[in-house]
Amino acid sequence: MILVAVFFIILFTPQIPKSENRLVSALRNMIEGWNRIKQEPKVILLYLVSTVILLALTALQTYLSYVALGERPGLVPMLFLSTLGIIVAFINFTPGALGVKEAIFVFSSRLVRLPNDILVLGSFVLRGISLFTTDLIGGICYWIITRQIKMMDEERLPVLQDEKMV
Repeated sequence: MILVAVFFIILFTPQIPKSENRLVSALRNMIEGWNRIKQEPKVILLYLVSTVILLALTALQTYLSYVALGERPGLVPMLFLSTLGIIVAFINFTPGALGVKEAIFVFSSRLVRLPNDILVLGSFVLRGISLFTTDLIGGICYWIITRQIKMMDEERLPVLQDEKMV
């Protein structure tokens, strides 16, 4: 039902008058935002292409994690699991969706034709990879930013000292 409403808004872009109702106001703001986005078709295309690339990379990562566990899954089931993983990321009623993703993977075990224990273990491997890469990239970015801040402070320090002398 929500998808139908979203597609209606995207295709027809109805005009909604201003209202004090929070729901109507939120819907109006969403439509205005979509109108702004529609004015830049290149941005929409870039977003679409980057989303497809991200999904393909996530499916490849999922595929390789299960191959590393000794399984030979198909690419389509791994694309399905990747899509599920991305969707589940938005359903956060537990911190980090802990257990939710694994439960959904187990319920989909018949579709992807992998044993439950391998699915859960693969999910843990994917979490480990995600945690490692996030920490690694975050650490590198932290180091770069702190160096830039120190350099900015060193450049500004003589100016501050000159202001005190005046």
